[in-house]
Amino acid sequence: MNMNFKPGAHEVFNLRLKYWVAEGKRGQALYNALSTDPNLPHLLNEGEASQILGLSVRALRMRRFRKQPPYYRKLGKAVRYTTEDLCNFLADGLIEG
Repeated sequence: MNMNFKPGAHEVFNLRLKYWVAEGKRGQALYNALSTDPNLPHLLNEGEASQILGLSVRALRMRRFRKQPPYYRKLGKAVRYTTEDLCNFLADGLIEG
């Protein structure tokens, strides 16, 4: 058994999502809380971002090529997404009823 298990960014994101829902956050308020949550990593690589968004890495790359959200940062050759930008992207697709 691996005693050094460290949850991935998408697992931490989902845990924090459940926490904020349990705290009564819904809709835009939920994504606002997630985007400023200090327990979430600030920068995510494209694999982590794709898992959080439920998109393939290829789909995320095509969105970048087409200059479509979510917005990203280039650090040298590395592509990084902020938690805030991913939450804004998710909130933009939100339909509140």
